[in-house]
Amino acid sequence: MFRFFARAVWARCPRLYRLCFWGLCLTFSQAVHSANLADLVFSARARDPAMAIAQAQVNIAKARASDAARTLLPTATITGTSSDNRYSQNKNPYQRFSTEQWALQLSHPIFHLSTGYATRAAEKLVAQAEAQLAAAESELAGRVATAWFDVITNQEILKAIRGQKDATQQQLAVAKRSFELGAVSVADVREVEAKHAVVLVQEAQANGELTIKQHTLSQLTATPITDIDVTPWMQSALAAKLDSLEHWLERVNETSPAIIQARYEIEAAQFEIGRARSVMAPTIDLIANRNLNDASGSNFSDAPSENKSAQVGVQLTIPLTAGLTSRGKINEAIALKEKALAERDQTYDQGVLGKSDHFIS
Repeated sequence: MFRFFARAVWARCPRLYRLCFWGLCLTFSQAVHSANLADLVFSARARDPAMAIAQAQVNIAKARASDAARTLLPTATITGTSSDNRYSQNKNPYQRFSTEQWALQLSHPIFHLSTGYATRAAEKLVAQAEAQLAAAESELAGRVATAWFDVITNQEILKAIRGQKDATQQQLAVAKRSFELGAVSVADVREVEAKHAVVLVQEAQANGELTIKQHTLSQLTATPITDIDVTPWMQSALAAKLDSLEHWLERVNETSPAIIQARYEIEAAQFEIGRARSVMAPTIDLIANRNLNDASGSNFSDAPSENKSAQVGVQLTIPLTAGLTSRGKINEAIALKEKALAERDQTYDQGVLGKSDHFIS
């Protein structure tokens, strides 16, 4: 497909455009062949389903936090009614009159303890979702790095086998010449041929394994993979300073996305406990009302009337009882916090063991 497209461009474009086209193709080819591990991880982020799910969770948490924060904003409602009335008394003719009523109400929360706890818990859940996104990115980087090192390992294995193949070819040529001169027997020649055949089979097997590893890495990163130049990586690896195991373990609690995620989950659970306990707390709201009643008459008079009223005040609400639901929510929130604490300790232990194993290996 690429060759067909290139031929079509070559046939229809002027010479200058052809040069520009091939220059861009050469640049792209060099970029593909010289892609390092960081470039491959960046390419994999755009197509990884786990990253997309984690990013969606961040967006959901931010939307919920935004909704929780909006509950502290003022609310305004306006209601209106219009009616046409007919009234008759003592068989007199019907009297008709119309009425219109309009009401504007403004409410602004001044003190809502449970709403404040809910807002802060939602903020911690946003931070937890962002830590989950970082964990997904770290896990993706680990999968890409594993596939990358698999390609490098199989490349080096294939190079070593090809070196053995060249050596066995030379040994076979020497054995054949020696046999022609009568220096060796036919059994010696057959032995060298058998060794060379074994190396050829190993080369075919290593080549197939390398193709599979390259395909795996290409599927992860959506980037064509051929040979990877390990020289820059080897130079940086040799120049890098190896930290001590104690330093690695100290950084587990600070940099591990899973532990950071568990920490934010504990903080969110603590605010949920406060929210459950503040259900029975008093609330204070600023209330303002504006009413307008306009009538063209009434049941007792044909005279029109218009009434206007306005009220501004502070409303205090004191819950007296909520049954046993509040106690159950408090116990649930406490249990969720204990669960989050246990998960944090488990994650820390797993992180320490994992760091120790990676350091030793």
